[in-house]
Amino acid sequence: MRGHAFTGQPGTGTLGTLVQYSWLADGSFIRAGLEGQLWLGAISLYASGGYQWADHGQDVSVKSGAFACGEVRFYAADNAYVGAGGDW
Repeated sequence: MRGHAFTGQPGTGTLGTLVQYSWLADGSFIRAGLEGQLWLGAISLYASGGYQWADHGQDVSVKSGAFACGEVRFYAADNAYVGAGGDW
């Protein structure tokens, strides 16, 4: 589950906050941070970063600490994109 609160100009970019809760088998984490997106025509650049609090289990090891994510997205149609990126 993920929640966003942001402001910006449609077609130009956004900047805002994010809160996320994820679970993986018997581990989970909560993330809080900032995110932004910049549109360059049909291409957009997305980045987020912040801190995560983790609760790891026996099968999955999730650590607390800083996180950063980035992605390049190509919008083939108004509401459909193909993206490539990474998460640290």
